[in-house]
Amino acid sequence: MSKDETLRFTPVPRPTRAYEVIVEQVENAIYTGQLVPGARLPSERELMAQFGVSRATVREALRVLEAGGLIRSRRTDPGGGAEVLPFSTESLYKALTSLVALEQLDLLAVVQFRMVIEGNVAGLSAQLRSDDQLAAIEAQLAAMRTALEKDYDAFAAADVAFHNAVNASIGNPLLAVCNEVARGVTIKLAGLRSAHRDDPKQFQADQFLRHQEMYEAIRDRDSPTAVRAARAHLYESFEEFLPEEQRDQLRPLVRAAGEF
Repeated sequence: MSKDETLRFTPVPRPTRAYEVIVEQVENAIYTGQLVPGARLPSERELMAQFGVSRATVREALRVLEAGGLIRSRRTDPGGGAEVLPFSTESLYKALTSLVALEQLDLLAVVQFRMVIEGNVAGLSAQLRSDDQLAAIEAQLAAMRTALEKDYDAFAAADVAFHNAVNASIGNPLLAVCNEVARGVTIKLAGLRSAHRDDPKQFQADQFLRHQEMYEAIRDRDSPTAVRAARAHLYESFEEFLPEEQRDQLRPLVRAAGEF
């Protein structure tokens, strides 16, 4: 939409849940690019006139849009109406977390998702990475090695940085976002801190070896081994939080990795 054009919404038909119609129209305007990040919605008064609804209805719609991470509404802002926000992983994280809270997703489902996505990202990295991207992955592996002599937080931070470097090497932001969000949800679900394990140092050492295996496979452009190492790393990270029958649903993913 050019600067000379004015976005116009259509009045809310009755009877209906008016705020939902407002939400749908604003969402469509954002998803189709009529409203871009940084743009502002009309003021509350203008929205009331365009939709033909009360101020309370407009405010309810704005509340829903803001909760969804699409806008930021500040009534005292002199710049006009609510601001359209750029995409953030926070909204996707909230959506996944909500599904977990409503018991529509459990730890098994999220770990399976991570094993599929993260494993295949590693396999793609083995084929697509550049020499510079490989060097970035190697640097994070070295940071993990150094962190073994420090504390859990240092090792965990290096672990995250390693996976971010692998994600970056395939150039697909959607897969990177899915990986990042699912990682946060699984850790929250499991309450995972290796410092709480019977032998946290041994666990970290084992995890480092899996990451080294992953790096070497990516270096050698060996996709099946990269997939298998990534999936085995996740299986070994979360198996103790799952009952045996659920572990049985994860093991085929590790065995099938050679079919990449």
